[in-house]
Amino acid sequence: MVSTMRTPAPVATDAGIGVGVAVLVLAASWTGTGPPWISSPRPLDPVAAGLLGVVAGALALRRRSPTSALVVLNAVALAWSAARYPGPLIAVTPLIACYTLAALRGWRWGLAGAVMAALNMRTGSIPAASPGHARGPADRPRSTTAESLDPPHIS
Repeated sequence: MVSTMRTPAPVATDAGIGVGVAVLVLAASWTGTGPPWISSPRPLDPVAAGLLGVVAGALALRRRSPTSALVVLNAVALAWSAARYPGPLIAVTPLIACYTLAALRGWRWGLAGAVMAALNMRTGSIPAASPGHARGPADRPRSTTAESLDPPHIS
């Protein structure tokens, strides 16, 4: 029996995914979902909406040009963090492009894209380089005075 259901074109599916991810990032940023990654976040404005529009467009065209989509999504994630917008969920968008790159060009391309995305997130302010990031014991300054080098005395 022949099925009469039509499957949507890949571009339409990718456009739906792009819009869905952009709306999800917007909702997560608006509600403050996720760990705090900057000390004083900037409120969402038309620039943030424009960046999310670029995310939706890049995800819609990711099968046609996966390398370009990865570069654009990395740039948007970096711009988002540099503008100090809330919501670290934007860091997930380059990973979608990494998966697409690996699926279309092979695992080596996907691995190269993942390394590029990881370096982008590390050198950007997500979250390690941000000024308001909570620091652990390894990040505290050490004292080099003589009493700090002596073992603690238990009385």
